Amino acid sequence: MVQVQSLMVTAIEGRRNFSYGQELREVWYRRDDGIEGSLQYSGDFGVRAGNKLALIYSPAITSHWLGIVNFSTELYINFVPNWVSRKTYPFPDLIWPLNKAFPDLQQSAFGKQSPALHQAVESVVGQLIARLHQRAA
Repeated sequence: MVQVQSLMVTAIEGRRNFSYGQELREVWYRRDDGIEGSLQYSGDFGVRAGNKLALIYSPAITSHWLGIVNFSTELYINFVPNWVSRKTYPFPDLIWPLNKAFPDLQQSAFGKQSPALHQAVESVVGQLIARLHQRAA
């Protein structure tokens, strides 16, 4: 079973960086307990200082954020591609550490691939947005 959770934070700074010809975005955030952190991602998903965010993660994947919900702009991004697991993995003998936690998860040149993980992230995003609309009503 895929377990996905969210962490509520406030953005304290958003940057656009360029590295080796690729645009990267960096978001610095502060948790409610005062601890600060940052994350980097590529793609067109802007975050500004003061935006209220939910960072999506899995306890089994401690080194990667899986998605962001920006409640200030009402947009979200899911970092897990919704692709069917590839059968043409170039190194079938190479065991990626997450394969034990997510048997259908594979790594390719395009990033993490897991239909079950993608659906779990979408489900958490839907629940967060539904709660936001309930509070607004």
